[in-house]
Amino acid sequence: MVSPSVISYQLSVISYILWAILLYSPQKYLHLYLSKKRKISLDLKVQLDYIFFRHILLII
Repeated sequence: MVSPSVISYQLSVISYILWAILLYSPQKYLHLYLSKKRKISLDLKVQLDYIFFRHILLII
């Protein structure tokens, strides 16, 4: 029997991997879309990267 803490840890790791895919695979399209709408897209991307990597460091 697997303990609940191990399951929750695995789920959190999976969710962060999905987050990474969402952030980085359509990155070019998202950047083009945001830059057409507003010019703050680069700042938004930098903030998302910072938040994402900070959470990864907190998990590890």
